[in-house]
Amino acid sequence: IYCLVGTSLNFTERKLIETEIIRLNQELEQRVARRTSQLEIAIAQVQDYSQRLSLAIDAANMGSWDWELSSNKVFWTTYQEQIFGYEPGKLECTYQEWVSPIHPDDLSRVEAQLRKALADREDYACQYRVVWSDKSVRWLDALGRGYYNAEGNPTRMVGVVRDITALKQAEE
Repeated sequence: IYCLVGTSLNFTERKLIETEIIRLNQELEQRVARRTSQLEIAIAQVQDYSQRLSLAIDAANMGSWDWELSSNKVFWTTYQEQIFGYEPGKLECTYQEWVSPIHPDDLSRVEAQLRKALADREDYACQYRVVWSDKSVRWLDALGRGYYNAEGNPTRMVGVVRDITALKQAEE
């Protein structure tokens, strides 16, 4: 603080600058405190919404998934694993693990609908069968939505799936 633009400051000028720095610092601390409070409220609201959404998905006996297209990683709920016939928490969630149990007669149609939904920026809706390790066949109903970057390229797809085997059996 002794030098400002190549000039020496006298005592009074230095005190004025120090006072201004203290004032600005206090103002900044108040802004940070306000913003921190706002963020804490927003985080609490998101957590509350997340808990309600989780409860609704569980109550509807649905699994949920989030597919990161760049890495082909799929994040899914425990119920999603169960719907697909997997033991919860026992596998790495990848796209390949997701498509692996899909019935061979349905796989090309399921993947074509995924590609079309992402290309056309439409919601994904598809019913298909999965084959569990015990060879039992389950019918699923899946819904998903793509998310896109600023250039319009798909970056991820998020969705839900539910077991509709009993409904399909009743239809037959």
